[in-house]
Amino acid sequence: MRRNQIVEFALGMIGILYAMCLYTLAARACPPGIEGAVYGLVLAAIALGGTLSEKMGSTFYDMFGPASHHSITHGWYTALWCGFAFTVAAILLFPFLPKW
Repeated sequence: MRRNQIVEFALGMIGILYAMCLYTLAARACPPGIEGAVYGLVLAAIALGGTLSEKMGSTFYDMFGPASHHSITHGWYTALWCGFAFTVAAILLFPFLPKW
């Protein structure tokens, strides 16, 4: 086997374990009685987060990648600031969470 096949296999296995843990946590967050609705909402939020991060990553690559005149350090700092902004937005929404 070539090295990239081994790396792809390892990443696939790690991804499966990550998804299993993530979906287990999502199931544990569901209150009794409306498990299906809350589980669906949690999984939809996870999918939205993944889609947004892929879009941001491709945008940063276009802005700071090899074709631009910026360094990768600028892209890294921009990604950190965007992550911090999303974290602050999530913290501000904590008071609106239901009290289960």
